[in-house]
Amino acid sequence: IRSYNIDPARVVIQGRGAGGAIGYLAAFAHRDIIRGIVPIDVAVPRRTTLKPNDPVERLSIFSITPAPSRLKLAIQARLKQLEQMKYPVQNVETANAQGQLDAAGHQQLARWIDSLDKI
Repeated sequence: IRSYNIDPARVVIQGRGAGGAIGYLAAFAHRDIIRGIVPIDVAVPRRTTLKPNDPVERLSIFSITPAPSRLKLAIQARLKQLEQMKYPVQNVETANAQGQLDAAGHQQLARWIDSLDKI
C-alpha cells in the first residue's frame, strides 16, 4: 500500500486450497484492509470466528468451485452461512478441475472486483 498507488476499496486476496483457507483467515482478521476474497476449492475453515458483515468494513466473497470438487457440499454450506450473515457471496462453478475460469468467468471476476467500492 505504501509502495503502489492502489484503490483501498478494491484490495482482494486470493488462494487455492490451503492458500484459500489462509486467505479467509487473513480477510476476516484484516477487514480494515481487505475488501474481497477469491477462494478456490476451499470452504471457510471451521474454527474461523465469523462476525456479521459490517457496512463500514465490507467484505465480499467470490468463491470458485471446480465441478468435480469433493468439497462442494462443505463450500456451499459455509457460503450459505455467510449469506445469512449478510456477506455478498458469489459462487462460480467451473468445469475445469483446477478451478480455472474461462473468458466469461474472468469478465465476471473483473466486474466483481470493480464493484467492491459500491456503497
